[in-house]
Amino acid sequence: MILKSILGNPESPIEKLDPALKSVEAIAQCSGEKIAQESYCLFHMIMGVNVSNLQHYNSEKKWTASRFAMQGAYKHKIPPPAKELKNIITFLDYHLIHGDQFDESIQNALQVLTLHNDDKSIQDALQALTSRGLQNISSIFQESKPIQLREVALLFLPVIGKRLFNDDPLEANEKESLCALWAHTISAIKCTDNIQVAILDVFFQIIGSTNWQPHIVSWVWKPLEFIASIEDPKHLRRCLDNTDFMALIKDGEDMDAKLHWLGILGLKYESVVPEAQEKLGISNNKEQVHKC
Repeated sequence: MILKSILGNPESPIEKLDPALKSVEAIAQCSGEKIAQESYCLFHMIMGVNVSNLQHYNSEKKWTASRFAMQGAYKHKIPPPAKELKNIITFLDYHLIHGDQFDESIQNALQVLTLHNDDKSIQDALQALTSRGLQNISSIFQESKPIQLREVALLFLPVIGKRLFNDDPLEANEKESLCALWAHTISAIKCTDNIQVAILDVFFQIIGSTNWQPHIVSWVWKPLEFIASIEDPKHLRRCLDNTDFMALIKDGEDMDAKLHWLGILGLKYESVVPEAQEKLGISNNKEQVHKC
């Protein structure tokens, strides 16, 4: 209660704020269900503090306190329910924009957001993720970042797929950077079943988007290796109907990608629209596709 009264009050004097921050940092190293619940409540209380135009409670102290609280909130095996998704997304957005402090708290924030991938409420909360934050999303996948963080980031991308691939907030160089770093991360980790599902989700959104196709790097085709283990990947339908993509795969230099895709066509031939069949040069030649 004392910590809440200090950190929740923007007018708390500096001589009380610094010891309070050290206490929250110490708590973050502990574990236990009660500590996790208290840290979670503390996180949301801190995120509700408006620090603008206040003398003592400066912005950096707010974000430092929020990182410590987020670490403590998810030390326990069963994380508290995410009741305030917007606060977590605002927290993530700030750190994406400022590009530093990618510690355990950021990994925890990504983790809890992936648990709400199919939750409709998260789509409204994602409006708190600004264009600047999205433009820096590739920074999570940099090789210098912990591999555990990059793994969770692979699971997180489908959550923001609509913002990335439909709203199209990234510039050309930002798309190329994200494609390359995303593909390198896939090569660097052991892809479990749930990660494979997330990767294919993003993969089919990338190759199915005319805005993203020009920025595809050669490594981006690797997820096709996972296709056999996923029964009905999301967004595959859009690629099967996309005549521009059919030309892209036909004219590409990656032979492995062509062979994987021809295998998909062999299984999905009846679903491929005639225009797409013609673009790929397989119209009226079902037998040839199955042989491939």
